[in-house]
Order: sequence, then C-alpha cells, then structure tokens
Amino acid sequence: MNRLRTIAVVLMLAALAACDNVVEPVSEGVQSRYVVYGVLDMRSDQQVFRIEALRPTILAEDDGLDGVRVVLSDTETGQRVGFRDSVVTRSDADPIHLFVADFLPESGRTYSLDISRSGELGTVATTAVPETPVLLRDEALGDVSTLSQTVYVVGVNARPENVTVIYTVALPGGEEERKVPVSYGRITEAAVGDLVFPIKYYADRFVVMNMLGLDVDEPGVRLRRIDLQVDIPSKEWGQTLPNNITRGHGFFASVGRYSFTWRLDDASVSTLGWIDEQAGE
Repeated sequence: MNRLRTIAVVLMLAALAACDNVVEPVSEGVQSRYVVYGVLDMRSDQQVFRIEALRPTILAEDDGLDGVRVVLSDTETGQRVGFRDSVVTRSDADPIHLFVADFLPESGRTYSLDISRSGELGTVATTAVPETPVLLRDEALGDVSTLSQTVYVVGVNARPENVTVIYTVALPGGEEERKVPVSYGRITEAAVGDLVFPIKYYADRFVVMNMLGLDVDEPGVRLRRIDLQVDIPSKEWGQTLPNNITRGHGFFASVGRYSFTWRLDDASVSTLGWIDEQAGE
C-alpha cells in the first residue's frame, strides 16, 4: 500500500502540471535539462520520481531519456542510491518514465537528486527531510466522559499533514492484537514550531470499541500500547515557487513520518474500562 500511495502521489503531482498528464518537453532556457516530480517519503521504503527530458526549442531533436542516470545522494554522508527506469505505458498517452529505488529516507537528512547523462551538466534537485521533533505531555485528566491529555510536539517547522493516535489492544478472552488508528487530521490551527493538542481518550474509546465490533462498555479489552504518528512536510510544500531545482523544472520535496509512544497511567486506563497491559516506560 505504501508503494502504491507513493506512485499515486507522483502521478497526482504530474497531473497538476498538465491536464493531459504529459509534461511539456520544451524549455525556454538552454540550461534547463529535465522535469522532475517526486517526493522523498519516510512512509514508504520505495521511492518513485517521474522524470521527463526537456529540449530548448520545439524544433530541437528529442533525445528522450536514453542513457540518463538518476542518483540520489545524502549530502552529509555521501551515500548514493541509483534509480531504475520503469516505464508506464497507456494506449491514449505518451509513456511515463517513473524512476524507482528501494530506499527509506531518514529524518534530518538533506538529499540531492542528480539527473544527467555522462559528461552532461544535468538537473539537480535538493530537499531536507524535517528533523525529528520532541514529544512532551501533561498528565491525563478527567472522568470517562472527559478524559484527555495534552501533548506537545516541539520543533515542528511546518504544519503537520496528518496526526494519528494508534491504540494497540488485545481482544477479550484471547491474545489476538488489533491496531486501531484514530485520525486527528491536519490540526490546521497548529502553529509552526510547536504542535499542541489534547488526545481525547473519552472520544477515542468509542472509535476503538466500534472498530473492534464491541459495545462501548464491554469488559475485557486490554490496552497494550499507545502511539502518536505525525506526518510533517518539508518546506517546499509551503512555497509558491520552490527554488530547489537547478537547471530544470518540476517539484521535488519530502515528507517525514515520526512516531512516539508512552504509557498511559493505570487509573486512566481503568477509567476507560480497559485492562492495563502496557509495557513499562
């Protein structure tokens, strides 16, 4: 599913550039070489970019992508990853070149994408994956109808794309575990720098029990783990005209995924009507 989602994002970005999903292959400047559409995504262990060749005028010969090398480099460590060309064909459109590599980007790293032929000064695109933020939290307070806990995700440099609380529970009378995600959406009121919001355990309890197919007050559910998952986009997403592509055009950015876990206190778990089987801090 992660791989399909990544490919879908690339194709969606390409569609924004041209209604017929064909990138315009003409560049006014002779220094421009390629068009790149892609996102380095920590949510997937496979990265996919769409790339098209440019030509300086409409009369110039189209060299296509024969002999083009696509290499991603970590600007700090020098680690290099080569991408392979995977052509997608459709009967009603020109072929689409998707360059693919099995690779998982890391938080806080800056990556440089080089698209070129041998001896050519090609296109270079860079993006910095957001740094890992820090999680702080207040005590959980309230009764079964109000129980909540304020959390602080500190060091968020862009508005989070998605915030999800994941409850890992064991079903009554057995050892089968289920992970139940509860989406908090984008939390659009969050300010850049810190993400502050309450985890509404009293409301999440209804979602979890419903997803398990149980009545909300049915006993025997055992809480094993609570995780907070936050997706943070790189700065390019918030820029009208990103300037991180040299000698080329398109859109190149990144998305970081960050997960945190903690132990909910025994009294709060009991308030929810669950049994505490969480691991220690």
